[in-house]
Amino acid sequence: MVDTSREQRMQAIIIQARRMFVQDALEREAALRADIVLWNRQQLSNQQIGEHMYLYVHTLKGIAQTVGCDQVHQLSEAADSYSIRHQNDWTEEVIQELHQYLDQLHIELQRELGRAEAL
Repeated sequence: MVDTSREQRMQAIIIQARRMFVQDALEREAALRADIVLWNRQQLSNQQIGEHMYLYVHTLKGIAQTVGCDQVHQLSEAADSYSIRHQNDWTEEVIQELHQYLDQLHIELQRELGRAEAL
């Protein structure tokens, strides 16, 4: 016999965790984009902004799959792998490529936010 009230409580927890994850990810993204502005003004080095980007996508990768944001997980995993391959070579080209990943992640996070708010 299936305990539907337990399943409903678990589903509600997952939905709330997903909402919290997306909201937190968007807040972290805003902070990272502020850092990108500083980098564009040459107030942060390639090394610094590269590490900030890596930490952001690595954090997303670790949580996204847990809360059921599969597309965010796939994108952040690809960005994380790309970052790891270039950790000792944070060129402007590498930073620009990571910036494209961030733009894709932003779009997907906005989709997830819409889904979470609809639930």
